[in-house]
Amino acid sequence: MSDSVAARTRTLSTACLLVCLVACSSPAPEAPPPKVARQESLLKVAAKDLPAVVRARYRVQPDRRLLAAVGALYQLSTGKPAATVQVTFDRDHWIVLLGTESVGTLPELPSFDDATRLLRGLDASLNGRRESTGEVAAGAWHSGEVEPERILSTLTSLNQAFGANRHDRELMRSAADGFVWLGLVADDSLDQATVLYGRAWALVTLESSIGSVDSAAHEALLTSVLGYETAALSIAARLDTDHPVRLYVSRDKAGLERVCSAHADDGRCAFLRLALLADRGDAEVFRRELHASVFGRDSSLTGLALAALKADFNGGPGVGHNLAKGAMQRTRPGGFLARLRSLRPVRSAVEAQTKAFERDVHDFALGLQGELVDSPSIEGFYRALFYSGLYGEAYFYTDRLSAVPATEQFSKALADPAAGTATELKRWCELRAHVLSGSMDLAPLSDAIKTMESVGVGPLERMRYTVASVSASTDPLRRISMPALFRQLDSRPWHLMVAARAAGRNLTSRPLFDQFARAAVSAAPYDSGDLLPTVAVLTEDSARLRTIAEDSSLRDNTRWWALAWLKTLGGVDDAFLRERYRAMAAAAPSGPAVDALIDNLKQAGDLDGALEALAEILRLEKPDHFLDLSWAHLVTRKAGLLAAQGHLDAALEALKPGLRAGTEEALETGASLELRRGHLDEGLKLAMECADRYPDAEDASALIVRALWMKHDVAGATKEVAGNKRGLVRDWTVLLPNTFAEVFETSPEAAAREAFEALERAGVAPHILADLALALGKKGDLEAALRLLARLHDPQPEWDSQIRIETYDLLREKKGEAKALEWMRQVVPVPDNALSLTLYQSRHYELLWGLYPPGAEGPKPEVLRLLKAASLLHLKERSSARRAQLLDELESVPEPKEFYVQAALFLLGKRSEEVVLGPYPEGDADAATVGWLMGLKAADDGHFQIAEPWFQVALESHLQMQPPHAWSFVILADWYSKTRSLEILEGKGEF
Repeated sequence: MSDSVAARTRTLSTACLLVCLVACSSPAPEAPPPKVARQESLLKVAAKDLPAVVRARYRVQPDRRLLAAVGALYQLSTGKPAATVQVTFDRDHWIVLLGTESVGTLPELPSFDDATRLLRGLDASLNGRRESTGEVAAGAWHSGEVEPERILSTLTSLNQAFGANRHDRELMRSAADGFVWLGLVADDSLDQATVLYGRAWALVTLESSIGSVDSAAHEALLTSVLGYETAALSIAARLDTDHPVRLYVSRDKAGLERVCSAHADDGRCAFLRLALLADRGDAEVFRRELHASVFGRDSSLTGLALAALKADFNGGPGVGHNLAKGAMQRTRPGGFLARLRSLRPVRSAVEAQTKAFERDVHDFALGLQGELVDSPSIEGFYRALFYSGLYGEAYFYTDRLSAVPATEQFSKALADPAAGTATELKRWCELRAHVLSGSMDLAPLSDAIKTMESVGVGPLERMRYTVASVSASTDPLRRISMPALFRQLDSRPWHLMVAARAAGRNLTSRPLFDQFARAAVSAAPYDSGDLLPTVAVLTEDSARLRTIAEDSSLRDNTRWWALAWLKTLGGVDDAFLRERYRAMAAAAPSGPAVDALIDNLKQAGDLDGALEALAEILRLEKPDHFLDLSWAHLVTRKAGLLAAQGHLDAALEALKPGLRAGTEEALETGASLELRRGHLDEGLKLAMECADRYPDAEDASALIVRALWMKHDVAGATKEVAGNKRGLVRDWTVLLPNTFAEVFETSPEAAAREAFEALERAGVAPHILADLALALGKKGDLEAALRLLARLHDPQPEWDSQIRIETYDLLREKKGEAKALEWMRQVVPVPDNALSLTLYQSRHYELLWGLYPPGAEGPKPEVLRLLKAASLLHLKERSSARRAQLLDELESVPEPKEFYVQAALFLLGKRSEEVVLGPYPEGDADAATVGWLMGLKAADDGHFQIAEPWFQVALESHLQMQPPHAWSFVILADWYSKTRSLEILEGKGEF
């Protein structure tokens, strides 16, 4: 097991007894797992069907915009309202139903080409096979309107004509053109415009079949905005090389600038150029260009939507606010043309008018309803802009500013919100403030993921990420809400990226991550970001990683990950890495390559070279003002390098711009420097300032404790650790052991003991104190550490066992296996069954056999014999004296049909799987036991791809604090941490 997995599994409650076998049910160390409502009891499922049932909970349906397109295609073709469009999964494919009639099938993860075939097939069945009039050449660039008001004016004027002639080529071209450009302008962060995109998709399908001169351009633009990059590039290749749409889709910023400069008055070309600049250009340059363009005027809704594409810290919250305000202004009563001539100001705060907006936008859209224009599409367009604006404003406060008061104030501003999206957005803000304040209570976030259905995937993904990042690795909350999240996901590329990350971090599923990530990368390699190189490393494809690393058209972060993975594969030398990092850092001084370059040189011991490289980057990166965050980061890195050379005074001088900016990183670095200089009061002051400003700053709290211990203020340090008064309730205590060891490794034992005993009297948990003593034993005096450990006894049996096991590991490292085992037998003369569960989970297989020799298995020998059998599989011990002896013991049991005896024989290859797949004794825990047993045996047989779904069954039991769930998690986490496909891991045979 890798160190990272071992560290994560340290948080497990590792010695609860096997359900239905041992009469003990100790609670989790920190708190018992919450009681949750399960989707469906696993007991209602036949054992052989468990993997399929669990897998079905994490299947994404086809792109909802495609399903909307099916309904729109029917309505546009027939003039009749479409029946409900739905899908049903059958074995390995989706059946698409229009009402009760099937209109086609799709594979489990449909591509854009699959969607196109479905729509064209439906078009042919509705409209017949039109006679071919020859290939219609792609038209020249068609300049037209880009402001939504004017596009809508044109579209509504076509309503009557469209009803009279649904197959007119020019009419269809104009209809497709208008809806595609509405889709381009729409900023749909909260998934409000599904119907709009579906209608645009249907119109593009009809236009393509009729043969409009602009069909390729419309199809390429729409495919791009839908997120299907690869398909859009293929379609755009049919256009002239200088066609603005082709240049936009291929992200040729220079080419598009060149073409658009020759058409200064072309609003559409200007829009595409600015949209591409927002994606690939500098934020300040983008803002300057936008302001100078025709979209820079206050009355341009398109300009407000463009500004939201590049919203960042320097843009402030006004970008989102103005977009929401603009959408609201244009849907207020007063008549379409009146609003177009003179926009009336919104009288009160936009945030407080969600009910008025919902009423106005509904009435406004109904006023445009016709044969071509449908009110749900128009309503969705304005709702997309309005709520994306509010979400952008909220996101600034929650994630860019990370400010609790500002977030709470914004949430209060959403007073009396409209039901649905507005109410859920307000709740999301309240939950984000809850997390930013430092709370560890993640249950409200999990509940929100399960119940929010109107706010789109974006906010849900943010909450999923928070739960996965903050919670313990086996916390039930990581997984419980995931079926609800997957019900919101579909096969569009962005959702596949979310599905991949959820499958990895929340479900710990290597094959599900691989499946979703590969599909996302295939459809949208550019937007997939770090998933692109990750997919390559899954199969150890060094050539592909090198290609990605050298592709300047990709984002810096993507290329950085490619280089990082190449380094792990050993496919490149440091000279190659540094060359690439230098080039990337020169092009983007604020990008990730800067840190990668500095770290590479630092790891090689070339501190002078690192400082020289950083000096060059600092010459390139000029701060706009003294609060520039990227500049603060660079000078903080410089200070760290100078400190590593021992130049503490120079490091503090270099750090001054970062301290003025007041970043968490700079304040913590400053505090550390002052402590190293012996300026304890100054260091303490900076650490406390950081903790006050950033309540979740774990390093800051550890620095406060370090300063107080160095000042011999044991009472103050104890209060900081035990009181947790700053809300530092996440992982900061992980830093505490190193802090304790570094402060006291050269101090008299009495000083360490005084600090240790003070923490003990203050009620700090014994297992946390054990971590301090163990760290001291590794760094300093082993005997002193052992004396501290000897006094510890955790009231939780599982933690008490964990303390003993970790002490054993320390002794084994320092004195060897024999001495460590001798000590363990002294402190645990009569080991109970609970300890055996912990030993198995922590992979102490030899210690399991050493502490429980044959004939000394205790009152429940079947438990130990099952664990011994399992341990032999992990040890790959196919033939040995102890294996033979274990088999003899199992075969001689008085009641040979006892389940766990049969299970042990099954693991050792002496029984068929029918003994495991029979009726459950009782409780969902038995489904978990079946999952673990079937998974372990399949893994031992070398079939990892069969084993993994069975282990997922064990995890789905939600008994995250107990075996056999925990045993399955250890294996899955180990597989996932290796970042290799199961095919490769299967070849190595490690589980």
